[in-house]
Amino acid sequence: MESAVSYFLNVKDRLNFLDLELKVYSSARGLICLTIKGNAMVGSIFKTLVILFLLTACTTFALANDPIKCAGCKTEHFLMNHLNGPFTEATGGELLTGKCGNKSAIQLMATGKIDFAYTCKPHHKLVKKFKISPELTADWVTTTIARDPIIIIVNQRTEIENLTVEELKSVFSGKIKNWSELGGKNYPVQLAYLDDTVESGVVTVFKETTMGKDGTLYSDAKKLGSPDQLGAFTKSRPGTVTFMSMNSYKKEYGTIVAIDGVLPENEKIVQGLYPLAVTYHLVTHKGDNPSNDFLKYLGTPAGVEHINEVMVALPQKEIMVP
Repeated sequence: MESAVSYFLNVKDRLNFLDLELKVYSSARGLICLTIKGNAMVGSIFKTLVILFLLTACTTFALANDPIKCAGCKTEHFLMNHLNGPFTEATGGELLTGKCGNKSAIQLMATGKIDFAYTCKPHHKLVKKFKISPELTADWVTTTIARDPIIIIVNQRTEIENLTVEELKSVFSGKIKNWSELGGKNYPVQLAYLDDTVESGVVTVFKETTMGKDGTLYSDAKKLGSPDQLGAFTKSRPGTVTFMSMNSYKKEYGTIVAIDGVLPENEKIVQGLYPLAVTYHLVTHKGDNPSNDFLKYLGTPAGVEHINEVMVALPQKEIMVP
C-alpha cells in the first residue's frame, strides 16, 4: 500500500505559490519532511496554514487507505486471502483478515471491531443462534459471493457413476467395504483424503456436507499431502475414492461421481442443486462504509475471475453492494 504522502503527492514534489517554494518528501516509512523558502513578505502564519492543509490532506488519505478489517469462517478465510492480493493491486485497498469462525466474527462485528464478517450462513441465522441484540444488527446486510464445491472421484475401473449423500456417508465412515455393495465392481473400498497437517478447508467442507459438523471420517485411509498426490493414488489403484476442491481436479485422476444424480457443473452449483457445496457470504453494514470497495471489486470481471480460480462465483448480478 502506498504511504499517505506518496498517495497525496508524488515521492517528491515542488509547489510554487505566491513566491513560496515548498518541497515535500516522503520516506518508505511515511515520514514527512517540509522545506519552505519564501519572500520575507510571506508571513509565518500563511506558511503554517499551508503546512496544516497538507498534513490534513495526507491524514485523510491515510485513513481512506487503512486496511479493511474482516474475520470469519475458517474455510472462507482461504478465499479472502486469495482475493486480497488482486484487490490491493486493482484498488490500492487491503484486507486485514482473521480466521476465527462464524460466531466470533459476528460478535466482533457487533462490537465494531471489524468492518465486515465472512460467513457460511446469512447473518440473520447467525444472529438468532448466537443471541446478538437486533438493535446492533439493524443495518447489517448479507451478500452471497461464492459457492465452494467438493467433488468425489473414483478410480475409473470401479464403475461407480452416482452416489447418494447417505451412501457417500456410509463409504467414508467405513460401513461400505466393497463397491459391489453399491452396484460397482468387486473392489475393496480404499479411502484417500488430505492429511490433517495440510492447511486446507477441503476436509472441513466435506465433513460438514456429508458426515455432519461433529462427524468423523474412517481412519483407515490413505492420507496424502496434496490434491496431486490424491489424484495420482486414485488413478493407480482400483477401488480408491477421494475428494478435493473442484479447481484441483484433473481428468486423469478418475471419474467424477454425481451426487444424488447431480454432477458438479457450474450451472448446477450456482443454482444450489449440487449438494456438496458450501455457500459463502459477506456480512456488511448498509450505506457508505469501508467494505463497499471490496464488494464493488467482487462484482467486476476481474473479481469474478479471481473467485473462479478457487471456487465458483455467483453471477455478477447477485453480487450487489448493500
